[in-house]
Amino acid sequence: MSEYSYLDLLEKRHKKLDDKQRAVCCRTGNTIVAAGAGSGKTQVLATRFAWLVMSQNIRAPEILTLTFTKKAAGEMYERIYQTLSFFAEDPETPALEKKRAALALEEFSDTHIQTLDSYCNSIVKQAANRYGIRPDFNAGGGDALEDIKKLALPYVLENKNRPCIQQYAQAGKLEDFAYSVLAEAVNKYTTLADEPDFFVSKLESQKEFLLQSWNWLVCGVPSAEYDAEITPLKVQIPELLRLYKEASFVSPETKFLLSCQPALDFLAQLNTNELTSLDDFKDKLESIIKGLKLIGDIAFPGGKQKVEVVNLKEVLKPLRDSFAKTLISLCTYIQQLDETADLYKMFDDFSAIVNNSKRQTGNLTFTDISELALKILKEQEDLRVQEQNAYAKIMIDEFQDNNAKNKELLFLLNNDEQKLFFVGDEKQSIYKFRGADVSVFNKLKTELGDDCFLQMNYNYRSNNNLLTTFNRIFGENDFIFDNQTQKLYEAKYSAPAIKFDPVAQKELPPASLTDIKDRFLSISRLDPDEIDPKVHFGVKDQLAINIANTILSFKKHMEDNGIDYPFSKFAILDRGRTDRRYLIKWLNVFNIPYTMDMNTSIFSDGPINDIYNFIQLCVYPDDRISLAGYLASPFANLREETVEAILAGDKAEDITDEAERKKYQAAMDFYKEQKLLTLSRPLTKTLELLWNDCGYRYETMFSYRKSLYEEQFDMLFELARQTDLNDKGIAWFADQLSQIKDKEISSFGDDVEINIDELTYPIEKGDAVNIMTIHKSKGLQFGYVFVYGCTNVTKRSKDSQFFFDPFYGLTVKPGNGTKNYFYMLQEEQAGLEELAEFRRLIYVAITRAEDYVQIVGSWGMEPTESWEKEDSLRLIEKLDFYYLGEDVKANSPFKSYLINPVKREEMNELLHNSNSFEEEKNHVAAAEELYKAEPAIKYEWPESNRKTPSSLEKDYEAQKAQDSDSGQIFDSPEDTLGPADFTGMDFGTLVHAFLEAQSNGIPCSEYTPEAKLLKNLPDSPEELNRILSDCQSMCQSFANSNLGKALEECKSAGRFYRAEWAFRMLLDGNIFTGSIDLIFENPDGTYTIVDYKSDKVIDIEKYRDQQECYKKAAARMLKIPAEKIDCWLYFLRHKEAVKL
Repeated sequence: MSEYSYLDLLEKRHKKLDDKQRAVCCRTGNTIVAAGAGSGKTQVLATRFAWLVMSQNIRAPEILTLTFTKKAAGEMYERIYQTLSFFAEDPETPALEKKRAALALEEFSDTHIQTLDSYCNSIVKQAANRYGIRPDFNAGGGDALEDIKKLALPYVLENKNRPCIQQYAQAGKLEDFAYSVLAEAVNKYTTLADEPDFFVSKLESQKEFLLQSWNWLVCGVPSAEYDAEITPLKVQIPELLRLYKEASFVSPETKFLLSCQPALDFLAQLNTNELTSLDDFKDKLESIIKGLKLIGDIAFPGGKQKVEVVNLKEVLKPLRDSFAKTLISLCTYIQQLDETADLYKMFDDFSAIVNNSKRQTGNLTFTDISELALKILKEQEDLRVQEQNAYAKIMIDEFQDNNAKNKELLFLLNNDEQKLFFVGDEKQSIYKFRGADVSVFNKLKTELGDDCFLQMNYNYRSNNNLLTTFNRIFGENDFIFDNQTQKLYEAKYSAPAIKFDPVAQKELPPASLTDIKDRFLSISRLDPDEIDPKVHFGVKDQLAINIANTILSFKKHMEDNGIDYPFSKFAILDRGRTDRRYLIKWLNVFNIPYTMDMNTSIFSDGPINDIYNFIQLCVYPDDRISLAGYLASPFANLREETVEAILAGDKAEDITDEAERKKYQAAMDFYKEQKLLTLSRPLTKTLELLWNDCGYRYETMFSYRKSLYEEQFDMLFELARQTDLNDKGIAWFADQLSQIKDKEISSFGDDVEINIDELTYPIEKGDAVNIMTIHKSKGLQFGYVFVYGCTNVTKRSKDSQFFFDPFYGLTVKPGNGTKNYFYMLQEEQAGLEELAEFRRLIYVAITRAEDYVQIVGSWGMEPTESWEKEDSLRLIEKLDFYYLGEDVKANSPFKSYLINPVKREEMNELLHNSNSFEEEKNHVAAAEELYKAEPAIKYEWPESNRKTPSSLEKDYEAQKAQDSDSGQIFDSPEDTLGPADFTGMDFGTLVHAFLEAQSNGIPCSEYTPEAKLLKNLPDSPEELNRILSDCQSMCQSFANSNLGKALEECKSAGRFYRAEWAFRMLLDGNIFTGSIDLIFENPDGTYTIVDYKSDKVIDIEKYRDQQECYKKAAARMLKIPAEKIDCWLYFLRHKEAVKL
C-alpha cells in the first residue's frame, strides 16, 4: 500500500482511513462491501473516487457513482469534491496525483454522481421514441395510482359478468375490487417494460407447483422445494388404519370411532400414486374435497380415554386441524384454475390499457423507468455499447435497498469486466415497500466470491458502551436477529461492531457493563394493567409524558455537569406517524421545541385552514363555510358574533361597531381585489402574498409554539409549487385540499391525488427535538435516541387483498373471504419477510444513537401465546422478559425500567401554565408600539432577469393571443375571467399538442388531448369535432410537407430528434427558459429547428430574435456550432414553411 501513502494526508482533515477502510478503498476488481452503521462509508467512497482518479488515472466523468436518494447524491457530490480539492491544493500531494486531481475538478461538472433512478431516467430519455413514449415524460408523479384507478372502475363495470369477477370480487363491491385489487396490483407489480402476458405467463409455474405439492403432501414424492418436517399422507394412512384397528379392538363402536370411520374409508381408497398432470385427477376433485371434509367432521372425545384411543387421537388431530385444510385449499384452487386464468387475462388486458395511457400522458413511475432502462440496455445494442464504454468504474451505495433487476442492469454495464463496487449493509435494508430485496445483496456476496467480499465493522458513531450493548443484543442471542438462519431474506449480525480510536489507530476492547450505570441503552415499559382511566392519563399519553420528562431531566443533568446538550441532539424515532399527536401535545405542554419530518394533520391548526379558506372562496364564491373561515381568520380578524351576523344576512352598514365594520369592509375589498388575480397567477404568488405581504407569518413569531406553523406553510407552499409545475390549476388544488381535509375528519373521503407522505421540502431547523420515522432517520445520527412504536406491533401483511411472488405471480383472495392454497403460502411468506424487515428496522433505529438509547413501549408482564408464534413481532418484549430472569438479570446489557403512570391531578398545574398566553399578549402589545414608531420601508423590486424567447419579439404583447408560444398562461386577469372563450392561444396550444404526439409516433387520429387543453371549448359536440378535425388536418399537412418527410426519414434512420425540447440558458445576463417545438438531425450532420405558428398572418420578422435564441440554445445542448442549425417557421393555417 506504500505507493498510496498520499492518502495519509487525509489525517490533516481528520479523515484518515483505517486499515479496513483502506483495504476497501484501494480495490481494482469487482467488490462488495458490508459497511456497518457508523463505519464511515461515505468518506471511503469519496476517497475511492479520488484514488481512482489519481492512482488509476481514470477521468472523473468515467466514474459512475450511484446512490439511493437525492439527498445522499448531494452529500456524495459535496464530499467527493471536497476530497479532490484537498488533494489538488495540498502542497504535499505528489505532483502527478495533484495534476490528476486538478483535472478532475475542472471536469467535475461532467461527473455522474446521481441516484439510480436519475441514471435510468437518462437511459429512457435516449430511447423513449423507440418505445412510443413521450420524450418529455414525467418521472415519479405522485398521482400515478389515482390515474390507474380512474381507468379501473369503468373497466371492471364493463367486465362485471366475467367468471373471474364473479369469483374474486365481493358481491356488491365492484368498486372495492377495481380500486383495491385491480388498480393497486397493476400499479404495484407491473411496468411499461413488462411483456403483454405478464400475469398469464405465471400460471404454468403455479400449476407445476400445485402438482409438486400434491405429489409431496399426498404421494410422498419430494421436489426441489418441500418441507421435510411434513409427513406425507401416503405414510400417514397405514399408521392411521393400524391405530384405528387397535382402538376399535379396545373401544368398539364409540361415537369417536364411528365419526372416524367415513374419513378413514376415504383415505384407504385415496390414490396416493404420483401424478404426472393435474388433469389426472381434475374430475375427482369434488369427491376428494368431500372426503377431506369428512376428516374435519371427526369429533374428539373428552375425558379420560384408553391409551389406544389417545394414540389415534394424537395422530388424527394435526390431520384434522391443519393438514386436511391445506389439502382442501389446494384442491379448491385447482378447481378455480379456469377462473384464475380468466383473472390473469383480465389483469393483462387492463395493464395494456394502463400502459397505453402512460405512453400518451408521459406519466411514468420510477419503477417504469428503472425497468424500461434495463429493457433498453438489453434490446438496444447501440445504447448498451455506448453506456458500457462510457464508464471505467461504477460505485453503488446502499445496494441493500436495490433489487434483482437493478443488479442485472449494473451487470450489463459491467460487461464481464471488473468495474463494480457495491457498498451496503443487509442489516439496514428497510425499504421492501419500495421494491428493495435484501436477498439480492446476500446472494451477491457468494456470487462474487469470498475474495471480493470485505467488511467495515469499525464504528465511529456510537460510544463504546453502546457498541458493547449492540453486539450483545444483536449478536449474542437470536431475540432480534436470527443468526442461525439460512434464509436469504434475513440479515445476520455476523461481525461485531468495534470502537476504533482514530488518534491511536487501534481497536478498543468491549466495555464492561457489569455496573448498571454503564449501560446506556434502556427499555422503559408501561404496564397497561396499571392504568385506571378515571385516575391516570391514557397509555399513549403516558409514554409521551415519559419521553418529555426524560428529555428535560437528562438535559438538566448534563448541563448541571457543565455539558451543553441542546434539544437538537434528541431524536424520537417512530415506526409510523400514527401517535404523533400525543407526542406533540406533551412536548408543547413541557415547552420542548421540536421539528417533524412531516405534518400528519395539516388542517389541525390555523394557518392551513385560513389560507385554504381564502383560496376556496376565490374558486367557489358561494362557499359560506369558507367565507366564515376567512372572516374569522387573521386576514379579517372579525369577532365571532360579527361573523354570525354577516352569515345571517347583515350588510356592512348593519354592523354597529365601527371598528368591526371597517375590518369587514377592508377584508371584502381585499378579497374582491385579489380574487381575479388569485385565479390567474401562479398559486405560489398567492401564498407569498397571504403569508408575507399580509403579515400572517408575523403571527407565528410571538411564541415558539406558533413558530411551528411555519413548517405547515412550507409544506403548503411546496404543494402549490408542484401544482404550478404540473399545470394542475387552482381549482384542482382547492379540491385536493378539500379532500385531504375530509380524510382527516373521516376515513370515507374521496381518494386524494396529492401524496403528502412522499412530499419533501426544506425545513429551517433551530434547536429542537427531532421527530421522524425510522425510515427517515437512516443515514443520520443523534445524541439521545428514543425508539417509539416498536412494541405491541401487529403484522401489516395479515389478511391482505392479494400477494405477489416474482416467480408464481399474483394471488388474490376470493370474494367469499376464503384463502386458497397459494394465498395461504404467500401470506405466511409475507409474514416472515415482514418480521425479517422489522428486525432490521429495530437495528437501524437503535444504531442512530451516539450516546444513549431508550426504547419506550407498553405491554403486560406475562408473555402471551402470540409471542411464541414463528412470525411474532414481539421482539423487544421477548428480549426484555428474558433479561428480567433472576439467573441472567445481573448480566443484562441494558437497563429495564417500569414507567410509573402519571395521575391527571399531577399535571393540572402544568397544563394550566402551558395554556397561559399572558406573556404572548404583552409581547404583542410591545410589538405594536414599536411598529407605530417605525417609518415605512420603501422597497423597489428588481427587474427579473428571467425571460422566454417569445418575449424578444417587438409585437409580442399584441400578437400573443394568436400564438401559443407566449411563455405566459394569461394576458391579464380581466381577459381570463369573463366567460371563458376558446381563443387563438388555446387553439395554438391544442394543435401543438397534436403535433408533439405525432412527432413521438402517436398518430393524430389516435391521440386524445388532455382535458385541460379542451377546458375553454364551447359545450358543443359539433364545435369540438370541427376543432379536433382542424388539428388533425394541420398535422397531416405538416406530415406531407418536406419538413414532415425529413422528420420521418430521420426517425427511420435512427438519428437524433426531439419534440418540445425544453431548455434553460444564461444569455447576456438573462435566464431564458423555453421549449423548441421540433428539432431533428439531417443526413449530413446538420440540424433543423421547426417552430409551429398558428398566426392568421405570415410575418417572419417578429420571430427572428426568438429563433436566434432557439438556435443558440440548441447549439449549446448539442455542443455544435450554431452555423450547423437552420431555423424554419411552419405556418399551420397556410401550410407554408419559411426558412429564416
